[in-house]
Amino acid sequence: MRVKTFNMLAGAGLLLAIVIPLAVIRTFIGDLSNSQILAEMGPDYELSENTRIRLYSSLSQAEAQTFLKRISEFQDAFFASYGEDFQLSRPDGLQRVIEFDSKEEFSAYARRHMNVSLEHSVGYHNERSSQIVYYANSSAGREEIIFHELVHYNFDAGVDIEEPAWNAWFSEGIASYLERGTIEDGRLVVHEETSELAFSQAFDRSAPDWTRILMLYDARSDDVIGADNTRFYGGSELLVSFLMQHHREGLFAYGVLEAEPRQARPFQLATCCGFETLEQLQEEYDAFLQELTGG
Repeated sequence: MRVKTFNMLAGAGLLLAIVIPLAVIRTFIGDLSNSQILAEMGPDYELSENTRIRLYSSLSQAEAQTFLKRISEFQDAFFASYGEDFQLSRPDGLQRVIEFDSKEEFSAYARRHMNVSLEHSVGYHNERSSQIVYYANSSAGREEIIFHELVHYNFDAGVDIEEPAWNAWFSEGIASYLERGTIEDGRLVVHEETSELAFSQAFDRSAPDWTRILMLYDARSDDVIGADNTRFYGGSELLVSFLMQHHREGLFAYGVLEAEPRQARPFQLATCCGFETLEQLQEEYDAFLQELTGG
């Protein structure tokens, strides 16, 4: 049985990945109507929409329409900037964005529809039901959450690869990197190439060294979905930042690569970036990190 990945936003702009059997997804998500969603959410919430997105929230209609416009602008800028590079097809149909005001409401909704506890998360997406669900009253901003989840959604719904070579570090790193982008002339531009937050998280020496590329590939489920997961996500974003600056075409090539059973995924990344071994890529990455630290 194939499985599907749900991506969860945890803490201040960080995501979790949970793997759930497809049959479970169909059982708990279903195809809810607008009235069913609003009935579950309660009387404080209402529907706002444009031609692309249905937003279920407690925002006023004016605030909701402004937010819907921002979501649409981000989608346009994302695909104009990265759709061709990563060979992504733009998802068809209406996107559903479900915004709760409290963590308790969000967690209860997630338990009903996914049968999992999202204690350390503020949001998740499911491309099969075209839903992004989150709560807005958190340390992460509304736009930060939705942009992060949209990147995940666009990759999961738009990639035409049975089993991509990339795994959790790529998915979380690219979403964290692009959520910081600004929209300029219809393009998504990241001005702060290296996030100070990601840098500080990755270099917390009280934890495993998440600046090791192989460690990112070997991350355990507790590293990714546990309460103490910020260092994994900081390391993931930091590696994506390095690759975007120094091996941009290699990262794009890796993003469209099929997993090769006879070839280790870290080695596939190294070859896409023009190296014969992972150690050579790590050496260049170490030099990049040393320059950042002023060492």
